[in-house]
Amino acid sequence: MVKKMKILIAGDDFTPALMFKEEIEKKLAPLGKDLDFEFFDIEIDEKSVVKGLPGIKEYFGTPQEIIDKINGVEILVITFAPITEEVLEAADKLRVIGCGRGGPVNVDVGAATKRGIPVLNTPGRNADAVADFTLGLIIALVRNIVTAHNWIKKGDWVTPREDTFEKPTGPELNGRVLGLLGVGAVGALVAKRAKPFGLDVWGYDPFIPKERFDEIGVRKMEDINELIKGADIISVHARLPKGSKPLISSREFDKMKATAYLINTARSVCVDQEALVNALQDKKIAGAALDVYNTEPMDYPNDPLLKLDNILLTPHAAGVSNDIPRRTGMMIAEGLRQFLSQGTAPYVVNREVLKGQ
Repeated sequence: MVKKMKILIAGDDFTPALMFKEEIEKKLAPLGKDLDFEFFDIEIDEKSVVKGLPGIKEYFGTPQEIIDKINGVEILVITFAPITEEVLEAADKLRVIGCGRGGPVNVDVGAATKRGIPVLNTPGRNADAVADFTLGLIIALVRNIVTAHNWIKKGDWVTPREDTFEKPTGPELNGRVLGLLGVGAVGALVAKRAKPFGLDVWGYDPFIPKERFDEIGVRKMEDINELIKGADIISVHARLPKGSKPLISSREFDKMKATAYLINTARSVCVDQEALVNALQDKKIAGAALDVYNTEPMDYPNDPLLKLDNILLTPHAAGVSNDIPRRTGMMIAEGLRQFLSQGTAPYVVNREVLKGQ
């Protein structure tokens, strides 16, 4: 009797378990494995989540949902499910975990490493989506496209003249400087998209070697202050953890051009939100576009950001596109295929456990 390989998948309404299953079946079928799937979608309801579980964060669901199904499972695939040490203690045959996120913060990676279980992830699965969105925000903000749309909707278009500054408008992108704070996967893709618009792209990222800057055609700035002083548009693409010191606060706003624009699609902690409100109120900079906030959802109607007329706000949507769920499933499936056939995988956060396999 052929032994079946048991696979447990916990998806959600964005990346359904069935989608993971379809991609895994396609990738693993050529290996001749007899697969036994159990899959379900976690109900994402923050009110029902046990808060403060040790070793993990940014999770939905409860450990017990996984514990009840983990017996005999060799492959566990999840997105937001909480994989705690308690879950791993109950996993008697688990060989590998696939997490459909760039940063698997909902998995106790340390506990998995102690047990020799590799944790596969999907970095860059939404990099194109964020880069597209960022460039869209730049164009919409600088050229006042949303303002122009609202201007028409309000009935303010009353002049037949084509060329008039009564209409909402703004400067052109060609010949201006785009400064990137963070030149990783997303930053590099933003640079690629920005160049055809004639933008001169500068970047600050102490973790990226100059050779990479040269490869993507970005001017490497050794001093963040020089970028802040010289850029016409500053776009933030750093992944700072909560509690970090902001990259941009009141001191940085004081150094920016009065005609500068700020874009943040990365982490709210990267920009001091109170300092940003003050800078926009005092017209220290021309405008800003935000996709991330200290409080999400925003505090309606009290958040001071909602009262500004020189800001463009979007609901933490840069990293969401119709293509991401399927791409996530494909990346996890390919990682599992390589792990099962070669003992390695393209993206493993605790790669040290692969030694000797």
